[in-house]
Amino acid sequence: MEENEIIGMSVMVSTLLYNDPYNKQGEIGMIFRVDMPADDYYVRFGDHTEGLYAANSLHILKSPEELWKIILGQNGVNLTEAEQDHLRKIAILLEYGGEKSKLTAYRLTAGNDAAEFFATSTLEYLLGMRDIKRAKSMPHYPLPEKITDQKLVGTWVLVDPLPWNAPLARHGQIGKIISSDRLKNAFTIQFDDESTGSYSSNELNIPKTADDISDYANKHAKEADAISHEFRERMHDYASHIEHRGEKALRESLEFVQKNPFFQVWLTDSLDHVLAMRPADRIGR
Repeated sequence: MEENEIIGMSVMVSTLLYNDPYNKQGEIGMIFRVDMPADDYYVRFGDHTEGLYAANSLHILKSPEELWKIILGQNGVNLTEAEQDHLRKIAILLEYGGEKSKLTAYRLTAGNDAAEFFATSTLEYLLGMRDIKRAKSMPHYPLPEKITDQKLVGTWVLVDPLPWNAPLARHGQIGKIISSDRLKNAFTIQFDDESTGSYSSNELNIPKTADDISDYANKHAKEADAISHEFRERMHDYASHIEHRGEKALRESLEFVQKNPFFQVWLTDSLDHVLAMRPADRIGR
C-alpha cells in the first residue's frame, strides 16, 4: 500500500494506548499526512485537533466478510450471544451503509473490548509491518527469571474459575499478591474490596507475556487442530497491545479473560506452571 492510498483513511485510536498525549483513545479521525519509513501517521479529528501516531496505535475496521466469518464461528472463536449481536450490528452497518454508517460502526467499536478485539485490525497489520523488528520493548512482566517471594508481591492474579476450594467464593476474580511463601505454597491475595484470601499456586493465573502469547499462537497454528490464520493474527495484535502498554496492561488482560473465559488458555498461565518454569534459588546457594 502506498502513502497516497493511506491519506484520507478513517481510523480509530486504540483504547489501549495508555500514554496518548492527545487523549484521543477510542476516537475516530482521518489520516492526512504519512511518513511510512518513520512510522509516522498524522490524524485529524472531528474537533480539528491533530495527533501523531505509530501504525500499531491506529485501528481499521475489518470488512463485512471478515466479520461474518467471526460471527458465524468460522475462525474457531466462541463468542457470547451479546458479542455476536454487537458484531452483527457493526457488520450490517459496514455492508449496507455509507461513510456515515462507517463512523457509527467505529463508535460501536470504541469502548467495547470484544468489538475492538475482533472487529478491527491495526494499521500496522494492514500494511504488512508485522515482521519489522520492534525498536523498543517496554518491560511488560513482573516476574524475573529468578523469582523470589519479595518479587512476587504486587503481581496481578486471577483466581481460577474452577478451583477445588476457593476461599471467600472468589472464583474468577482479580487481586494482587500481598504476601508470598513459596516453600509453603501459600499466597495471600488482596481484592478490590480489600478483603484477602490465601491460595496455592495452582489456583492462581497470571497474564502471559507478549512473547508467550505470540509463541503459543504460533505453536497451535502448526498443529493438527490448527487455529485459523485470522485468530492467530488477533493473538499477535493483542500481544502488541500488552508490549506497548507495559505493566498497565496486565490487569486489563485479566479483565478481558474475566469477560471472555475462552481466552484464559491463550492469555494466562497458572502461577504453578510459571514457578515450575522459573525455579527459585535454593536455600544456601
